[in-house]
Amino acid sequence: MTITVGLHHQLKYSYSRSIILGPHTIGLRPSPHCRTPIQSYSLKISPPEHYLTWLQDVYGNFLARVNFLGPTNYLNVEVALIAQLQTINPFNFLLEDYAINYPFTYPPELAKQLVPFLEITESGSLLQAWVEKHRQKDSYTTNFILELNQQLAQEINYQIRLEAGIQSCEETLGQKIGSCRDTGWLFVQILRYYGLAARFVSGYLIQLTPDIPPGAGPMGPEADQGDLHAWTEVYLPGAGWIGLDPTSGFLAAEGHLPLVCTPDPLAASPVRGTTEPCTSQLDFSVIVSRYEETPRTTKPYTEQQWEKINSLGNTVEASLQRYCVDLTMGGVYIFGGHNPQENSLEWLQNSITLSLTLELRNGSIDLFPPWQELITAIEGWERESGAIAINLHPVSNWAQLVAINTILAAAARQCGLETEKYLLDGRPIPGGCTNIVIAPKQESPFWRRPDLVRSLITYFHNHPSLAAVFGQTPKSHEYLSQLGEMVDGRPEHFLKNNHLTGFDFEQLFSQGGLELRGLAMFPHYQMGLLQMLLLRSLFAWFWETPYTKPLNLGDSPGWEPGDARRACAFAHRFMLPSELEKDLQQVIRDLQQAGYEFELKWFEPFFEFHFPRYGEITRDGVQLELRFAAEKQIQVRLREAMGNSERYVVLCNQRQVPLKSTGVLGEYVGAVRFEKVPQLLFEIVDTREKSIGGCTYYINSPSGHTYEQLPVNRREAESRMVERFVPMGHTPGKITLPPLRLE
Repeated sequence: MTITVGLHHQLKYSYSRSIILGPHTIGLRPSPHCRTPIQSYSLKISPPEHYLTWLQDVYGNFLARVNFLGPTNYLNVEVALIAQLQTINPFNFLLEDYAINYPFTYPPELAKQLVPFLEITESGSLLQAWVEKHRQKDSYTTNFILELNQQLAQEINYQIRLEAGIQSCEETLGQKIGSCRDTGWLFVQILRYYGLAARFVSGYLIQLTPDIPPGAGPMGPEADQGDLHAWTEVYLPGAGWIGLDPTSGFLAAEGHLPLVCTPDPLAASPVRGTTEPCTSQLDFSVIVSRYEETPRTTKPYTEQQWEKINSLGNTVEASLQRYCVDLTMGGVYIFGGHNPQENSLEWLQNSITLSLTLELRNGSIDLFPPWQELITAIEGWERESGAIAINLHPVSNWAQLVAINTILAAAARQCGLETEKYLLDGRPIPGGCTNIVIAPKQESPFWRRPDLVRSLITYFHNHPSLAAVFGQTPKSHEYLSQLGEMVDGRPEHFLKNNHLTGFDFEQLFSQGGLELRGLAMFPHYQMGLLQMLLLRSLFAWFWETPYTKPLNLGDSPGWEPGDARRACAFAHRFMLPSELEKDLQQVIRDLQQAGYEFELKWFEPFFEFHFPRYGEITRDGVQLELRFAAEKQIQVRLREAMGNSERYVVLCNQRQVPLKSTGVLGEYVGAVRFEKVPQLLFEIVDTREKSIGGCTYYINSPSGHTYEQLPVNRREAESRMVERFVPMGHTPGKITLPPLRLE
């Protein structure tokens, strides 16, 4: 998910006396090939008596040239930028055929252009010995440079070195310690020895605190941070300049913002210039702050939001106690492994094996079962998928629900169990399901108030958002097309298929429990708790005020009972997230009127999970957003600053997209269903019949990658989604608007 951050960098030079400053060049602006989108940039220089001009050097870097007009005893350089950190796949490149395996040779024309980046300037014995030790033949080029990068990260210890200048390669290898710029320059020389063009990069490194501590690997920073950093770029034919960070051993990604890239590190200094003789002191700071965070499944709620949710849970609990309702909730949680490429659990090494022991003693057979405490909570696991089903005993209040779900989530994370999976295109799907059993006890509330069953079933049916947002896809209204074929109206006909209805009555008459089946196992336990809180709130509301509205059968004029078209129209309407959001808003209003203060913002993580956003563009104050919708559809959302509904038209592959107002001034939504097309070009057309801009959505990866393996983690999944949205594309000239066609 995209996180918008601000970076504030300050440099202050204090001089011992008032001096004349010569011309200065400042290289603190992101370079043209920076892949992280920069929304805003500001450079402030003081003293204010100066002239500033922007230029690009011979390597394409942005440099600010500053000429000062009078004497001064200080120099302040202040940089502020706003960046959109969205996942970047650093491996998203294809090599030329001749460069797939190392060693290879650059073609003469290309080699001529790369001459400055192939120059070897150091030849110490330690450097040459290191190069010979790690030289490879007939190796996959990508693997070769990655191994070199990781080897340097393991051998050279990082230190913060504030002294000016760069260590020689001999010093860095001999001491096995160096700053980021020392290790970066060492890697540049090593790559050049192998005949690979390399350059030195000075830039910003932004690191954010992870939402969830990783189960393996580096833990990440304890707080959001940024700093000036240095790394290396190597030129690979077909891929271009690829960033490598030998300090960490990783490839450069969205947190690396290149500023200046040069063959020599001295030319990459952030600030260069001359002064009169004096003594000086440098003070600096880099502060990173989060501007905007889209709701995401790894951190669905802020601390303030969760405090409100927890407080509401206590309010609902007080209502249930006031009605003398002991509402217990339990269920089955199904987890999957974190790595889809792993083998089934039965083949894993170092796994716990349970066995049944039989011994013959004095003519009798003694039976020794497995240690029961190990398997008390584990109901079973599926051999093929490696899924584990955990059966939680029913608990009777909100505090116990929070405690047991928090403990379960922490234990599952430590074991490497996940609750989400990813499709080939990177879209997330539930990694398991949750079956919630309400009130399975001798004094069941359903036996005291049978009308609760009617209220729950009718309300869930009349509000499809409850099934679509919280479930895997249980939609009871899809069964409407078969109503006309029913011989009688007994409820078992309507509710027999619990995969459509979501309710299972198997335990109702024997144990007093009503089971909700097919609910999704959400990636974060707090989302699951909010789902349970909504159910408890509905239960408390229906206990006081039974829901008596009839079933919404999707009736339309001219349609006979049993006509399948009404079921289809009812279903198609709720395939769009905008319609589901509107329906869920009505649910929230109902609960607010009942005294339970839910907020629509709490459910944004559910929509982001089920209906991820592909991307958005803004042209002339008009915002166009593309979002996934069900059944091979894309939802198109248009937001206009002035709210003029007749000014703009959205085209998709030269066909007009029907737009409908959402009820918000200047906001309209529509949908596009697609089949077997390579790409979709969306563009905004104004009253002049001219395209003011557009974007392109690719059905498959535009780089030509054909993915055969599922994403191994969240980062790879997000990068697959991001790469298919390109914020460019439009039709030149005057456009003849096609007639609106509805199919």
